[in-house]
Amino acid sequence: MRHPSLAPFVVTPALCLLLAACKPNATTANEQAAPNVSASSSEKTPAEKAEQKEFANWSEKAKQNDPEAFLQVGRGYLQGRGVANDNAKAAEYFRKAAELGNWKAQNNLGLLYADGRGVDKSIDEATKWLRKAAESGAVDAQVNFASMLTDGHELHQDFEEATQWFEKAAEQNSLEAQRQLGRFYYFGDHGLPLDYELASKWLTKAAEQGDPWSQNTLGAMNEHAQGMKKDLKQAADWYRKAAEQGDAKGQSNLGRLLAHNYGLPEDKVEAYKWLALSSEQGEVTAQNSFVEFKRSLNSIELAEAQRRVEEFKQRRSIQAVNE
Repeated sequence: MRHPSLAPFVVTPALCLLLAACKPNATTANEQAAPNVSASSSEKTPAEKAEQKEFANWSEKAKQNDPEAFLQVGRGYLQGRGVANDNAKAAEYFRKAAELGNWKAQNNLGLLYADGRGVDKSIDEATKWLRKAAESGAVDAQVNFASMLTDGHELHQDFEEATQWFEKAAEQNSLEAQRQLGRFYYFGDHGLPLDYELASKWLTKAAEQGDPWSQNTLGAMNEHAQGMKKDLKQAADWYRKAAEQGDAKGQSNLGRLLAHNYGLPEDKVEAYKWLALSSEQGEVTAQNSFVEFKRSLNSIELAEAQRRVEEFKQRRSIQAVNE
């Protein structure tokens, strides 16, 4: 099974089943004592010793009926951090935290039920706990649950309920939810009608948060007058925002607009830069036009265009190191 992210078009956000930040579920005081470790402490690396100590500390706190401690102990068992991996124990601790209202544990327990890890697989139990997590108001849980309802791989598909949860998360400024809703309305997909007005609403919110797919799609909507007045300058602006982030489609579209007199000033050098960068990423449309377009540049234009390509790559490389 795939553990979210889960949204079919994105990446988004790692949900907490496997994250170190996710926190465990509880058991009784007797069960909460840190288990014996087979290897002696002298055989442990410093990192392993630290994980073992952390697990023991959370186990002590779990004796206080602390849901955060339950969550962390469950995570330890699930990931084998500070203790041997034991999915059944993980589920046991997640359940204790979940019953105390911890949304991360509810989410994690739901995912274990969906996958049948440490518990008997049960779509009904998975849906129950994932819905409880979403009802807590946590954006990640809402996006996770909506994505699973949309995907239908683990849960029963329910586009209507998925849309409701995406909308709740989108209203809380979830970029992923905004992009998903925008995409659904743009294509008329997943039980929603094609609606360019609503697509533009949600894609604009996601684009303003820097999402390149949404930026490129808004560029296309402006270029082709999809639900709005045709505006090539605005289209180029959106394409450029996506292109600057390395988005191959945005680069291809911007290069195409600049390569020909489609209502914008022609700029062969800049067009070459974007088409070259897009082609290198395997974008077929750019590749199909790039070789022939390259012949239209003289030697001076070509040298400047190639310099800009290398300059862009270097800048992106520096940005990647600093991120």
